[in-house]
Amino acid sequence: MMALAVMVYPAAYAKCVLPLPDTGEKVSARNLAGYLIEIKGNDAFIKEYKDGKLVRVDVSEIKTAYAAFDYDAKLSELTPGIQVKIWYKNCGKPVADPPKAAYFEFFSNSIEADAELSDSYFNAKCMLPVPDAGGGAEIAPRNLAGYLVRIKSHNAFIKEYKSGKAVKVDISEAEAPYSAFGGDGKFSELVPGIPVRIWYKNCGRPATHPPKAAYFEFFANDIEDKPPASYLTTKRR
Repeated sequence: MMALAVMVYPAAYAKCVLPLPDTGEKVSARNLAGYLIEIKGNDAFIKEYKDGKLVRVDVSEIKTAYAAFDYDAKLSELTPGIQVKIWYKNCGKPVADPPKAAYFEFFSNSIEADAELSDSYFNAKCMLPVPDAGGGAEIAPRNLAGYLVRIKSHNAFIKEYKSGKAVKVDISEAEAPYSAFGGDGKFSELVPGIPVRIWYKNCGRPATHPPKAAYFEFFANDIEDKPPASYLTTKRR
C-alpha cells in the first residue's frame, strides 16, 4: 500500500495563521513592524516603527522574505532602511531571546517607496493600493465604487453603483488617478461614465465632508471597455 505524504505548511500552527505568499487569506496579527537596520548572520536587526527601539530577531528558519505585493527576495538581498513586518514562531510572545521569526515580509525593496503608503502598511487597518502592484492580503476595502459623473475643480462626482446616489469626493490630496491595469493619468482627462473605485483618507468613514480621496482608481479610460461585475462589487483590490 502506498504511503500518503502529508505536507505541513508553516501557516498551520494551532491558533497561529501565518501569511501565505500571494494570497488574501486572513492571518494572525504581526508581532513586529519597523525598519530593517541590517541582516547579520542568523539575526535581523529591526528599528520598531513606533518607539524606535532596536529589536534583534533570529531569522535562521527563514528561507525567503516576501514582499507585500507579489514577489520575494533572499534576506541577503534586502535593502537597509526598508519597511518590514515579522510574525514570530507560534505568533505569540517569544519564548526565546532573540525571538524566532516564522514569516518575514517587506513592503518594497526600495527605500524610495511612497512614505504615505508605507505608513498605512505599518498601520494595517489602512493599507492603500500601490500602483502597478496588483492585489495584496493587507489592502483595505475600497470605500466607494461607481461611475464617474464629472471632475470639477478639486472634486470628483461619482454615481454609486448600487444606489445610484451621487457622491462628491475631494480629490485635492490624491496624487493621480491610477488605472487598474497599470499606469496613471490626469483627472482632467478622465472620461465621464467610466467605472472607478476610491479609497478614502485613513480608509474609514470620512471625517470631513466631502470625504477626501487617498487613492483613486479607474478601470479604463474608455466607456466601451466594460469591467467584469466583480470590479465594482469586490471590496478589495
